[in-house]
Amino acid sequence: MSRVLGRIRNNLRCIPGNGSGEFFQIPLRGTTHHVKEVSFYDDAATMIVRPAENILDDFCEVASVVLDTYAEFYLHGNLTKNKTEGVIAFYGKHANKVKRALALENNVLQVQTQKGKVSLRVVQTYKHLGTTTNAVSSNIGEEVSIRSSIMCQQNKKPGKLLKHSGLDIKKKGYVCQAYIVSKGAHHCGTWPELRPHQIHIFGKGIFAMYRAITGESWGSK
Repeated sequence: MSRVLGRIRNNLRCIPGNGSGEFFQIPLRGTTHHVKEVSFYDDAATMIVRPAENILDDFCEVASVVLDTYAEFYLHGNLTKNKTEGVIAFYGKHANKVKRALALENNVLQVQTQKGKVSLRVVQTYKHLGTTTNAVSSNIGEEVSIRSSIMCQQNKKPGKLLKHSGLDIKKKGYVCQAYIVSKGAHHCGTWPELRPHQIHIFGKGIFAMYRAITGESWGSK
């Protein structure tokens, strides 16, 4: 999958106006932030930042590159409901005008691919790898609490394995990262900056994992 994503990044630079990755740059307070895709196995979410007046055309260009690149590796995007869809947040000049234009098309974009045009639905919310992404905002506080609870519950499952005297602490760490952190922290690259109390909540699951690895209880030093 890393080869697929690498090819997509290269092919995206062939889009007019994106030769230097302009579609994935956010200038903020004198610093340019670079946005990258979020992926987990063969699931990937590609994000772009464009002026409202160009967003629909550029969105289709990016979708076309992604779908065609997948096809080069004999992978075919499932464009049915709740599978491959787009989420667009409209802001700035011409935002309302472009939003109305999309609504007139029943929130469906026609994407030109090498095999012909395909229909791509644009939705208000999309659940990707357990995280619901919203075009307007997201309830990150609730998401953090859920993820922390998941990790705390998962900590109980490898109990016998973690108590095995023949397994060194480094391997125990690998096991927990694979089976606990992967469930609690996947897709967190899309989260906004967490507030201190949210970091504290999320950290409970992480520290519970480390205590399970080391055999320390909450009452231990």
